[in-house]
Amino acid sequence: MISIYDYKQFSKYLFAVLKQKKVENSKYSYRYICRICQLQSPSILTDLIKGRRIATHDMLQRLNAFLCLNDNELSYATYMIELDRTKSTGAKSKLLKSMKDLVPPPEQIVIAANAKEALSKWYNLAITQLLNLPDASADPKWVSSRLGGKITPKQAKASLDKLKKLGVLKNTESGLKSVHSQFEVFSEGVPAAAGRQFHAEMMDLASEAIHTQAISDRYFGSNTFTINKSDIAKVQNELYKFRLHIQNKYAACGKGDEVYHFAMQFFKLSDET
Repeated sequence: MISIYDYKQFSKYLFAVLKQKKVENSKYSYRYICRICQLQSPSILTDLIKGRRIATHDMLQRLNAFLCLNDNELSYATYMIELDRTKSTGAKSKLLKSMKDLVPPPEQIVIAANAKEALSKWYNLAITQLLNLPDASADPKWVSSRLGGKITPKQAKASLDKLKKLGVLKNTESGLKSVHSQFEVFSEGVPAAAGRQFHAEMMDLASEAIHTQAISDRYFGSNTFTINKSDIAKVQNELYKFRLHIQNKYAACGKGDEVYHFAMQFFKLSDET
């Protein structure tokens, strides 16, 4: 994972992140990222990474919808931008000192980077639930097989190691187990970019399931209707409560035989003219 603390220039950091994301997922074009960050044109990103343009504070806040920086990292990025903007040698020295003071211990940087990655990958959450099954095994080959070969044993091992390092998985008398019997995923405080990637990957899996799984093993349903905008928050709250109700009523912690993912879709189809 790329750490912002390894960089002094915001342009170089941004380029490194964009390059890595493009390798991980071909969907991450400059145009796609601009939509996420509500930036007008892909040329803005090009100008930023080439140093032809210095980000404003507002632009940094918009970019953070994609960069997923925590408060400390965001402060560091702000100093980076000020460093790019200032011409004074004295001011540059003060900014570099302020940036140095923000750099956490190496082990904290590793944990933070692993946490973000763990939140964004669909199979990390699935693995925590797989280990609740009676026949569970921490063997990466078993994990890969039980996830239908959608990830490799190498990816499974990396995930298991990451989740253990984060304290999500711990060794018990009955083997490696999740410290949580159930998970409420992506509640408040979770970086927006991580949540988007997780849900996007799950929707890709759902699209595949429509064509490959028997009707008896799945359920897809939807409703299309008009609504008053003043009721949207109420609907969101009821959907949230319903998700928790289903999970709390049917989650067979330690006694189940399969891992399922439950999701609902509620989003705007029309647009204001």
